Amino acid sequence: MTSEVTTCEAELNRLRARVALLEAALNEIGDHVAIVDPERRLVFANQAIENSLGREIERTGIDENLALVETRDETRTAPFAMADAFTQALGGERTPQISTWMRDRLTGRNRFLVGDIRPLVIAGQLQAAMALARDVTEEHQAQTAIAWERDRFELVVQGSSSGIWDWNITTNETYFSERYLSLLGYGPHDEPLTFDTWRKALHPYDRARVLDLVEASHNGQREYDLAYRLMTKCGEYRWFRASGATEFNAEGRAVRMAGSITDVHEQRLAEDALRSSEDRFRAFMDHSPSIQWIKDAAGRYVYVNRTFEKHYQLFDRDILGKTDAELWSPEIATQYADNDKAVLRTGQAVEMIENSCDPDGTIRYWKVCKFLLLDTAGDRYTGGIGLDVTDHKLAEDQLRRSREELEQRVEERTHELAESNLALRQEIADRMQAELVRNQLLTKVVTLEEDQRRRIARELHDEFGQLLIGLGMGLSRLREAWPLDEKHAFEITKLQAIVEQMGDSARHLAAEIRPMALDDHGLLAALENYTSHWTLHTDIVVDMEVTDFSPEHLTVPMTTAIYRIAQEGLTNVAKHARATRVGLILRQSPRELSLIIEDNGIGFSPAMETKLTGTRWGLRGIRERVDVLDGSFEIESSAGNGTTLFIKLPLKKAD
Repeated sequence: MTSEVTTCEAELNRLRARVALLEAALNEIGDHVAIVDPERRLVFANQAIENSLGREIERTGIDENLALVETRDETRTAPFAMADAFTQALGGERTPQISTWMRDRLTGRNRFLVGDIRPLVIAGQLQAAMALARDVTEEHQAQTAIAWERDRFELVVQGSSSGIWDWNITTNETYFSERYLSLLGYGPHDEPLTFDTWRKALHPYDRARVLDLVEASHNGQREYDLAYRLMTKCGEYRWFRASGATEFNAEGRAVRMAGSITDVHEQRLAEDALRSSEDRFRAFMDHSPSIQWIKDAAGRYVYVNRTFEKHYQLFDRDILGKTDAELWSPEIATQYADNDKAVLRTGQAVEMIENSCDPDGTIRYWKVCKFLLLDTAGDRYTGGIGLDVTDHKLAEDQLRRSREELEQRVEERTHELAESNLALRQEIADRMQAELVRNQLLTKVVTLEEDQRRRIARELHDEFGQLLIGLGMGLSRLREAWPLDEKHAFEITKLQAIVEQMGDSARHLAAEIRPMALDDHGLLAALENYTSHWTLHTDIVVDMEVTDFSPEHLTVPMTTAIYRIAQEGLTNVAKHARATRVGLILRQSPRELSLIIEDNGIGFSPAMETKLTGTRWGLRGIRERVDVLDGSFEIESSAGNGTTLFIKLPLKKAD
């Protein structure tokens, strides 16, 4: 019996030693371990739990101990959830994983615990429920931080106007954000974009430059920023601005590249247009013969054109940023500055003459226009354009001196000129008197000529005509009174024909000298009668045209002159023109009477006009008759193109 007791005690001691060893081991681990018996009494809690609670665990009910647990859950639902889990475990069920925040009273820090409560079954019987929990605060915080960073990254990517990309150089894996794909016109269901497809999408003119930069990034260049063109899904190239960086491993090998792109197509087009506009502006300004410049409000040069540089033999780097006082003499600099201040003060453009000194010392004069300029920020500038007027200024000075000398000489010659003018006026008066006498003589000559023509025509018509009539009648009586043989009868018949022809010739000659129709029936009837007989004798067709003719406004001398001019003009055509048709045009207006005689003959050169007018009596007669009536006479002709006479007589002579 004694030995059995001893054996039991020894076994109990060994069991206690093993339990103590197990408790010591559980107290050393960092995980939380607690055991609750079926009566919900806490039979074990390791040191980690006591450290977290900051006190020793009482071997009382589990619910009382759970009530003392501090959590970040303001509703205090976590202890009740753990109590329910113990109930499930004591009922033989293994609970799902439980996670909660618990305050560590030793450190005052919140700790995040993850664990479960499971039933303990020994020899097929439920003995207790054991809770195992692990402190995963660091892991949880790290995962939370990662998730927060990931969410923030996704939020930034979604809200950004830029497209994000990432290229794992080692694995050749790429990532392109939805925004990146949408900038190129791709949707979520399109074929994924890769580095190779991106490289092929580069504009041919940009590909070498961009790939050289990629190569440079692999060789140590960490950051980059450049613009290039990519082909979008629709086949259009658009400008993008790309920036990013390269990541290197410990051996200095590039392992990753990442960055973003922004659509700058419209901006680039605007910049190109602006650059082209600036290039055109600069080319225009540099080719201008005038010097041109811009100064800021402080008088510092901010722009000069190429003409400015060439003239002053300076480069823009020698001029820009400097004031007039730093470049020119005090006198010239003060002149320039005062004019600039006037423009800035009034805001009005001004023009003036400014002078400068060339590098060789020559004084030069400029006609300058200065005006106010405002940029988009509202800053004030003065612009200027200067045109070299030195030669003009010197010419003006010379002209002024010459004018003064001329005025002096004019003053000296005034008396002589006055005397000369007096003599000239006397000579003009004498010539006018001589011209008046000449016209009077011409008038008398023409009048006498017409009187003589009228007398001769009357004598031809009356006396010579009567004689021819008497001769004809005598021949008729002789033929009737005497018996004549056939021969003498024929001779008398011939004599009668000759007498009749002489009568016709006498009547025609009388009409040529002074047509009776002109006195009896007027100008038009006389012209029509004359042209009919003229055509009959010359076989030249006359086309006569009369417009607005009123004979009551014509004087007898004018009527006679028109008839004689037409007669002499047609006579010249018959003698010299070799024409087949003549136009005779008579036009009358309220102020003048015009006569135009136009033929289709051989004409003559203009050089012959003066010679013909002086040698041909017909043309000279026309000229004299026109001069008597204060009219005008012009001839137009060229070899092979006929001749046209233009005669105009003023109707004021009819008053």
